[in-house]
Amino acid sequence: MKILLFLLSVNLLFSCNQPTNPQTPVPETEHAGDKTKTKSEVAKNENCELLLTQKVNTYNLDLVCSNMKRLKDCRAAYKLEEMHCRKRFVENLIFSINKDGDLYYEDILLEISKQQADGDYWYNDMVKYYNIINPIADQIADTTTLDKHRDIFNQLYMSETDSRSLKQLLQDTLASNPALKLSYDELLALNEQRTETLVNYLQRNKDYYRSIQLAKDANKPLLLYFNGYGSVNSRKMEMSTVYIYPILDYINKHYVVSFLLVDERRRLSAEDIKKYSAQFGSKILNHGNLNAAIQEEIYNTNTQPYWVIVNPNEETVIGTCGYTPSQEEFMKFLQKGK
Repeated sequence: MKILLFLLSVNLLFSCNQPTNPQTPVPETEHAGDKTKTKSEVAKNENCELLLTQKVNTYNLDLVCSNMKRLKDCRAAYKLEEMHCRKRFVENLIFSINKDGDLYYEDILLEISKQQADGDYWYNDMVKYYNIINPIADQIADTTTLDKHRDIFNQLYMSETDSRSLKQLLQDTLASNPALKLSYDELLALNEQRTETLVNYLQRNKDYYRSIQLAKDANKPLLLYFNGYGSVNSRKMEMSTVYIYPILDYINKHYVVSFLLVDERRRLSAEDIKKYSAQFGSKILNHGNLNAAIQEEIYNTNTQPYWVIVNPNEETVIGTCGYTPSQEEFMKFLQKGK
């Protein structure tokens, strides 16, 4: 769950024609042009090449995090910064690549390099987060100092409601294990773990028509979330407004959610291509085409992020919401579904 960024450039590990003492054993070497490499360096390069050609298991983010820390040794020319991995950032990174077919660590390396060079949102957010939390990351968390650090939590987009939730989490954790000593970094990681479960719930249903039936069966309103891999504002709103425990907990208790990506390239079946192309009067080849058509034709907009509360029985709109950085405003929108 950790991505602490230490802004350290990666040093090349080549040793070239170093003078040696005759009494000192000289490492065995292999020659490549005018470069001379020790066997350990050759082994490291070979390990890097193997890592870069490995498929990424997106269901095991702990393993992805571990491997990402090794990427900085694989392409020194990129001068990648050291990665102490945090799962939510890895999820967003993988999300932003949006590649057809299998994903490899080479793809992750290239995306990190690109975002680092371009100053993309994901990378900037990662740097900002750890610059903010770094002064208190290793301090032991308790309810008294938590209140004193309110200004730091404000910078992390935490509302008063979210801070109270974090404080309650700390109290509940210490009540069950009084001897436990949690650093603030560990407390925030624990908060992310419980949030992660709710994020998975939010992203679980990706079929619009099936979600309507699920909402009917659960006797709950349906919450549609139109977004996209390439939607920077969707990622911003998730980070600042949506992926916050009190918000996610409310959604989990009161809604069935349909997570609809308008640029999802997963191809539809031949039967569905024919069916939905006829229904919407345009070529619908993949799930993204279908979700975009649903948003534009049924809900009369094509911007993301876009949230819609629907009465699943009457299939009528109760409320809509576009991008907002305000947790309070978004919660007021969610409460319309009562």
